[in-house]
Amino acid sequence: MNIEEENFYTPTRDSVPFLCHYHLSESHRGTVGTGTVSWDEIFRGLADGGYNGIVGMESFAEVSPLMTAGTCIWRKLVKDTDESLKAGLNFLKECEARYYE
Repeated sequence: MNIEEENFYTPTRDSVPFLCHYHLSESHRGTVGTGTVSWDEIFRGLADGGYNGIVGMESFAEVSPLMTAGTCIWRKLVKDTDESLKAGLNFLKECEARYYE
């Protein structure tokens, strides 16, 4: 969606009836909330579409050599994996709280 769509809201909202789960990943594949993804549009789209399913935070903080080659990662994406995951999860919980009260 980051490169194919004009915004994040409309395709997210429109896809809700077809979702079984939703992967939440940042544009640069690092810590969620530190890139260019419009998280408010995504969470507003999920909420407005009535999504109550599973979401999963996806990060490429620790990747195997095969995954590195397969995803063309050429640099370390985060300094500390645990801190990145904690920060990303806290960020996503804050986003969720704004739209799912």
